[in-house]
Amino acid sequence: MKNSEMQTLAGKTVLVTGATGAIGAAIARELAAEGARLILHFGRNRAAAENLAKELGNGAFCAEGD
Repeated sequence: MKNSEMQTLAGKTVLVTGATGAIGAAIARELAAEGARLILHFGRNRAAAENLAKELGNGAFCAEGD
């Protein structure tokens, strides 16, 4: 799909589970690049989740859960 054909996620909120893992963080970065506001789930690594939220901006925040 061409960039001009891609849908934007601006105005959408997305929960990313496992956001502190390599795959979850990569997905979070892609979603943020599309304009999504993210809820970053983490189980144990609060510092990594908080750092990712700061990196992504746009109102991203962390949610702990197991």
